[in-house]
Amino acid sequence: MKTNSSYRQILLATSIFGGVQLITMIVAIIRSKSVAILLGPSGFGVLNMLLTSLGLISSLTNFGIDTSAVKDISNSYVKKDLNRISIVYSVIHRLVKLTGLIAVIIVIIFSNHISLITYGNDDYNTSIILVSFTLLLDQMTKGKRVILQGTRNLRFLAKSTMLSSVTTLGISLPLYYVMGVDGIIPSLIVGSLISYLIARYYVSKLKIVTVKVTLNEVFGIGADMLRMGFLISISGLLTLLVSFLLKLMIEESGGIVKVGLYSAGYAIITNYVGLIFNAMGTDYYPRLAAQTDVQTDIVKSVNEQAEMAILILAPVVAILIAFIERALVLLYSNDFVAISEMVKWMSLGMLFKACSWSLSYVFIAHSDKKMFFLNELSASIYMLVFNLFGYYFGGFQGLGISFVISYLIYFIQVAIVGFKIYNISLSSKLFAILLVQFVLILFLLLITQDEKGFIIIKLLVVSIITIMSTYLLSKRIDLLSYIKLRFWK
Repeated sequence: MKTNSSYRQILLATSIFGGVQLITMIVAIIRSKSVAILLGPSGFGVLNMLLTSLGLISSLTNFGIDTSAVKDISNSYVKKDLNRISIVYSVIHRLVKLTGLIAVIIVIIFSNHISLITYGNDDYNTSIILVSFTLLLDQMTKGKRVILQGTRNLRFLAKSTMLSSVTTLGISLPLYYVMGVDGIIPSLIVGSLISYLIARYYVSKLKIVTVKVTLNEVFGIGADMLRMGFLISISGLLTLLVSFLLKLMIEESGGIVKVGLYSAGYAIITNYVGLIFNAMGTDYYPRLAAQTDVQTDIVKSVNEQAEMAILILAPVVAILIAFIERALVLLYSNDFVAISEMVKWMSLGMLFKACSWSLSYVFIAHSDKKMFFLNELSASIYMLVFNLFGYYFGGFQGLGISFVISYLIYFIQVAIVGFKIYNISLSSKLFAILLVQFVLILFLLLITQDEKGFIIIKLLVVSIITIMSTYLLSKRIDLLSYIKLRFWK
């Protein structure tokens, strides 16, 4: 069946990159556990605040090239236009260098102010200057990975990501062990350099011919890319700004240790559970960008992607909610159990994020700059307000509940915009899956409030959610045959 083949394509892309994401997740677990043990919550907070402050600069200066450029490469790849691919690749190569250097210069100029705002003193001025060079290296790495993603070389992209993670971990751990907090800066710099060199190697295997382009040609060809990319980067900046302001409030009221605790909990949601989105999005966006001329195809892709995201995500979320306390001890240490309720509620909110995530890509695929920006701006404003109120009145648990509310509203928002502007209607089948899984996971979350028991009921609910997802996946792709084909092959 044609429908089955499209669902299979989604699962195939997810499994190819998902396997590597699993390895990346294990590496991240080891890294987080090591940082928690070797550096403690305080060191975790210092590292996270450093990355957040530099991330704000990166979001402002990277022009979202790693996202906006994918569409140009993908369209050329679908048309088999090798000459156009070479030109776009050369333009991207120049743009990432230019934008990366701008980021470094800005950080060097304002390093003292960044240290004062982030830590309340200028003790980290030199460290911020040194680590600023990772912004250039990371931007150049993104430029290489855009080529791999746009040309659908997911295996090369996966290998590049996996090798970067493993190698960086192998270098970071000895530095943390020997140097403690002082090892943060060299580990970040060396890690960024390794990631760039590995990405460069895999792009070289594609044998794409580079062509000479002048600065005028760079901005002429890359004009649309930069315009859309700039709004994407502003969107990323807004997200980071919301996170940064929230962390400043947490630091003001509870100190750097509570920032470390919050950052650890949020990392579980974004780095571990969010890996599912990363795995899916690697193929989803290039495929969606190439379908914008056919309305029925794009509606079909959005609904199928959202369905698959929920079905794959639901068992992961259920297991996480049921055993979060043990997970926190495994991932970090006993000191981090305080954020268990926050992580539970955030996990529930990921169901709404899965649906809104599938829809939000439509704005980028259509290069609808104005609507994309207005959509993200409004969401950032009410998410910040909900988070501030949530933390003020409910602490870490309040933050988790505000996460659910924020993404429920965001899902409703993008669903209405998608229908009104792009005529994208979400299927009743998708809503049924979302409703049933949400009710089951909410019930699971509520019974875990009692720490004394309900282990049998928890296992029963987790089993029901997992069996339901497996059954519905099997109806769409004949899961058993797919597994045999993939793994026996």
